Amino acid sequence: MLDVSAAYTAAIKDKTRTDRIAGTIKLCDGETINITDDIIVNNSVTLKEQLVSGDTFEIGTFYTNQLDITVYDDNFLSRTYANARITPKYEIQLAGGTWESVPLGVFTVDNSLTKRKGSIHKLTAFDDSTKFDVDISAYSGGKKTVQQHIKELAADVGITLATTDFSSYPNYNLIVDSTVSSSVQTYRDLIEWCCALMASSARINRYGKLEIVKLKEKTKTVDGVLVYDADYTVEGYERTSTEFFDLRALTKYFSTAFDGEPYVYKNHAVLTLPDAAARNATMFIPENPLLQSVSDAERKTAFETCANTIYIALRRAEFSFNGNPAIECFDTLFGNGGKIDINGAIAFFPTLLVWKYRGAHKVSCAFAELTDEATESASEAAILVATEASTINKIPVQVKSKTEKRLDGVGKTASDAGGVGKFADTDRNCEVFNDYKNNVASAYYSHAEGYKTTANAPYSHAEGSNTVASNPSCHAEGTGCVASGQSSHAEGEKRAELARRGRELPCNRQLFSCRGS
Repeated sequence: MLDVSAAYTAAIKDKTRTDRIAGTIKLCDGETINITDDIIVNNSVTLKEQLVSGDTFEIGTFYTNQLDITVYDDNFLSRTYANARITPKYEIQLAGGTWESVPLGVFTVDNSLTKRKGSIHKLTAFDDSTKFDVDISAYSGGKKTVQQHIKELAADVGITLATTDFSSYPNYNLIVDSTVSSSVQTYRDLIEWCCALMASSARINRYGKLEIVKLKEKTKTVDGVLVYDADYTVEGYERTSTEFFDLRALTKYFSTAFDGEPYVYKNHAVLTLPDAAARNATMFIPENPLLQSVSDAERKTAFETCANTIYIALRRAEFSFNGNPAIECFDTLFGNGGKIDINGAIAFFPTLLVWKYRGAHKVSCAFAELTDEATESASEAAILVATEASTINKIPVQVKSKTEKRLDGVGKTASDAGGVGKFADTDRNCEVFNDYKNNVASAYYSHAEGYKTTANAPYSHAEGSNTVASNPSCHAEGTGCVASGQSSHAEGEKRAELARRGRELPCNRQLFSCRGS
C-alpha cells in the first residue's frame, strides 16, 4: 500500500468525503493541461491494475496498468492527445482542512484508442511497461544472473528500478542464459520468466518505476500470538457488495514440468495464522524456459527454492467498496462486518483492482486449486498450462493497438512449443505451428500443427500427433490418422485410417472416426 498518513485513512473512511482529481496532461508539443474536476466528465476516471489474470493465483507476470479518462476540450482542432503523458493524482481533504494526494501512475495515451465526440475526448492510456515490448534480439543478454537481466533490461528501455535489493528473492543470483529458448521473444517475456524464478511478479509502480513484488502475508505478534498485520481494513459500511469463499487455500504442492516430464514438489508450509479453515492447494507453474540453460539438478533446486518461499493462505473473494486508491495489488487487507458473518476479520490479498473516481472500487482476490495431495496427474495440468500458454497471449487489462505494436507477451510459451505460426514457404502461404522442427506444411495454404504432423497438399490441414493430410482440402486430426482423399476428414486415436472422398469407412467409435465430405 502506498505510504499515507493516519489522517488520510481517517478521511477515506469517513462517510462524507471532500475530494478532487488533480495532475497534468502533457502534450507532445510541450503544452501542459492541468487536470481538474472542471475538465473531467463525471464517472470517467478509471484505473485498472492487476498482477494475476483470472481467478487462479500465478507468479511470473508483468501486466500493463490502464487509465481511462474523458475530458472536455473545445480546442479539439488545434490540439492532439496522441502520445500525451498523463500524471493523475487523487486528493482528499483532511480533518484540519489540508489536502493529501495519492499518485495514480504515469501513463501514455494510445492514440489508436482515443475517441472524440465534439469537444469530449475519451482517452485510454497505458503505463510504461509497454516499453518492454521490444524484440529480445535488441538485448545483449546471454548468461547472467537473474537480477542482472532485470537491471540491464530496465536500463535498456530507460526505466528506473524501484527494487534495488534482490537478496530477499529466491534464485536472484542464479545464472541463466536469455538466449536458450525461442519462446523468450521480448524484454517483457524475459522479465516475466526471471520473476517466476524469484516467486514474484513485476509492475510499473505509481511513480513510473519498475518494481518486483512478491505476495507475502504481513504479520505481527499480539499478546504472543502471530496475526495478520493489515495494510487496510475494509469495514462493512464501506463495502457495497461482498462475495467470498469460507475456506482458504494453503499453497502446499507445486507442479511443473522439466522437458515435458511432470514434476511435483511439496513444500513445508504450515498454517500459523488465525482465520477460517484452510486446505492444501496445488499451484501449477509452467515450465520455465530459462532453466534449460542449467543442469537437471540445478533445475530442481531452483524450482524447489522458489516453491519454499510461497506459503500463503489464499482466499477467493470479490467485493466493491467506496474506494481507496492507495491500495495496491498484493497488499494485505482485512474485511469485517456486513456480509462477512464469521467471527473477527478475514484477510484478503488483492490481485486485480479497478478503481473509479467517485465510484465503486472493485477488488478481486485469486485462489489456488484445493487438493489433498499432488500426483503426476496434477502435474500434467502444469504441462497443459504450458501448452495453452503457447496460444494465449499475456495481454494487459484491455487489448492494445496492433498499429502501436504492443506485443504484451507475443509468443510467450512455457517451453519451445510454439503457438505462433511460422511460414514454411512464404510464396505458398503455408504455415507450421508448435513443432517447428518436425511438422511439415509444403503446399499452398497448408497448415500443420501439433507434433510430427504433415500437410502436403493444397488447403490441407493436419493436427494432433503423427497425422497426415495428403490430398487437397483434407483434414487429419488425432493420433496417427491419415486423410488421403480429396476433401476428406479423418480423426481418431492410435490408428491410421484412410478416408476416401465420398465414402465413410467403418470405425470403432471408441478409437477413431473417419468421414468423407
